[in-house]
Amino acid sequence: MKNPYYMIWADAFWAFKKKKVSVFYVFLAMSVAQFANIYTLLVILNEFGITIDIFPDFNYFHNENRNILIEVIFYNYVPLAIINYPFVYWRGKNIILMKKYKDRRAKLFLWYISASLFLFLIIAGITEFI
Repeated sequence: MKNPYYMIWADAFWAFKKKKVSVFYVFLAMSVAQFANIYTLLVILNEFGITIDIFPDFNYFHNENRNILIEVIFYNYVPLAIINYPFVYWRGKNIILMKKYKDRRAKLFLWYISASLFLFLIIAGITEFI
């Protein structure tokens, strides 16, 4: 049976390989969508009265822009890197995935990115006005 998680990652690798872009950018693009999914889940849980504060205040610098940059890196990319690395990158798994799953011309990858961001915007918009 084919694993949708790996199919989407393989499709992303194929899409970025054609453009001759580093696999690091695949990770960045997928992290944005995955973070949108996590945040959407947190917003939905918050609507049902379940609050999970995974974003503590980060005020180590006097410059607010630096604080925001560090927050984005530590709350978005680092946890997702820790989770995704063993499943997708470790021991050349990305190359194995590209051999196992055919090129779908970035259809799965674009659908995943679009659906994740669209769902996030809809849920965040609905909860903001309720």
